[in-house]
Amino acid sequence: MGNDEVMQKLLDNSNKSLKLQKIRTVCVLVILVAVGISIFAIVPRVVSTLDKVETAATSVYETIGKAEATIDNIDKMAESLKSTGDNMNSILNDNGDKLTESLDKMANIDFDGLNQGIKDLQDAIGPLANFMNKFR
Repeated sequence: MGNDEVMQKLLDNSNKSLKLQKIRTVCVLVILVAVGISIFAIVPRVVSTLDKVETAATSVYETIGKAEATIDNIDKMAESLKSTGDNMNSILNDNGDKLTESLDKMANIDFDGLNQGIKDLQDAIGPLANFMNKFR
């Protein structure tokens, strides 16, 4: 091979290499444009989603705080109910004998005799009441 042929092959290879570099450059530019468009389309959505997540997290923290306060109030109510129950037990224990005695006395009342006494009283006072009504 002569010098001219080698130079011609080098020139052909350089031209092929240049075309390949141009194609690569165009491909890289197309990819960069696609990535840029994707970033401009995705970033606002991501920011919006992150804002919503932050709002939801804040709401969750507030709800957890309210739940803790509610649980504290429930604990206080349970303690209050327990102390009320203890107080009722002590009242019943202290006054149990008196309550039993009162219930026994109420059970021993002669209701038939009491009803008969009320009827007799009505029979006795009935004429007096009629007499007094005439003076009105």
